[in-house]
Amino acid sequence: MLGNNTICWYDVYGLYAKEDHHTLTTMALGSVSRWLGTTPRCISRIEKILLDANDSQDGWGVGGNLWDNYRHYNRDTTQTGEVGDTAYGNYLAREQAEFATKLQNPTKANCKAALQALGRLSHSRQDFFIHGIRRDGLGGNENSSFPGWTAWSVGVTGDPSSRENFFPSSYSVTGGGEHPSTTEPVLANSAEWQQRFNGALTFTIQEFMATLFQWINACRCSCEQSWWY
Repeated sequence: MLGNNTICWYDVYGLYAKEDHHTLTTMALGSVSRWLGTTPRCISRIEKILLDANDSQDGWGVGGNLWDNYRHYNRDTTQTGEVGDTAYGNYLAREQAEFATKLQNPTKANCKAALQALGRLSHSRQDFFIHGIRRDGLGGNENSSFPGWTAWSVGVTGDPSSRENFFPSSYSVTGGGEHPSTTEPVLANSAEWQQRFNGALTFTIQEFMATLFQWINACRCSCEQSWWY
């Protein structure tokens, strides 16, 4: 749990640990950074903005996003799988549009805002892999009371842009949903968890390869100068 580091990491509601999102994001950025042809200082700035925005998806309080189940490939317990999946797809489309719109006018502020949209997207896309439940409801010995979790380990796969085999798991902080309220549905010591993690990493790398090339082409000058510190 939490990489055996409960002092530094927290996961109050049993969601994907902050550490996992950071690992996925930094590993993916590291895989593409050498192709961006920019300075280490710029890469460091990109990483900070991506991680801060990724973290904001689990934000607390007024304006926080922790309660927006659609951002995490979860759905309310009162929603059908179809409704929850549509809400997730619509949310991804909004963030993708935000990224593209900001790059059309690459001011310093818009360059940062575009990266923030990409950071939020990275979190929500990664959550697909950990929270997706099979549409057929089969499989699932990870938590025997909740069907449909065994997928990648038996060859049922997908990604955030190809979700035909999956629905978002129902979730409530008070319990009663398909997603347990106090733990991840796919346990971290299982082969299923590792294969889902690998899927999330591969997809994040592919998305960063495309989107960060767009971003650096528009925002290189701002990033390589001292503009957001």
